[in-house]
Amino acid sequence: MTRRLRMTQACLAGIALGSLIAGTLPPRSYNKDLQVQYLSARALRDGIDLFTPVSELAARYLPATTDTFPHPGPHPPVLAVLSVPLTLLPFAVIVPLWLGLNLVLLTTVGRWLGLSRRASLALAAWPPLWCLLYIGQLELLILTLALLGWRCAAAGRDGRAGSWLGLAAVLKLYPVFLLVPLPSVNSRIWPRSAQRVSFATTSMSCRAWLPSMTTRDSTARPMERCCACLAGRTTSLRSSTRQTSSSPRRS
Repeated sequence: MTRRLRMTQACLAGIALGSLIAGTLPPRSYNKDLQVQYLSARALRDGIDLFTPVSELAARYLPATTDTFPHPGPHPPVLAVLSVPLTLLPFAVIVPLWLGLNLVLLTTVGRWLGLSRRASLALAAWPPLWCLLYIGQLELLILTLALLGWRCAAAGRDGRAGSWLGLAAVLKLYPVFLLVPLPSVNSRIWPRSAQRVSFATTSMSCRAWLPSMTTRDSTARPMERCCACLAGRTTSLRSSTRQTSSSPRRS
């Protein structure tokens, strides 16, 4: 690695980190997407309807009101449950801590890919990644969970692989599509990993959705039937997988 390349990486990392740190200071910190999870968790902790518009929750809990999110939180309530520990600190403190956590995850993923710490931090200057870090999104956490699942799959630890991918899919649904190329890594772990992902996603989502929907009778019953149907399909998947694995192979 030439000296010029190292200096370029250091400059890119410095520019990106400087702008990201400046964005964590008030009043800019109160416009982050992270407030959706934080305010939903505060509402859950105080017994307030999770479907209250985020702008109303911001006026209630944040010192600087914002109309960035005039709608209810778009994420499933399970994310509010997982975000409750964040509410132990003020939001202005959570924002820089969340940035620090994301930078640690970025360097961890970079190390798994064979990159140095300097090169990993320089990637923060890439506009799409910089934007995700600036607004406080969950994508780096989801990427880390997905890579953990992929590494476990490559090592033959199918149960852990499905659990990591299932947890990533609970946060946002699209990591489920990472199961598509999984047989190319190890075809043996496909049924078990798919079972773990399906079971984790369905059970955690249903447990979080059903209690939160009890305050709205018009939608509680349809959601309950939907979750019951999904749970039934998960149980069917588990039963068929066990029967397949226990059936003798023909010579």
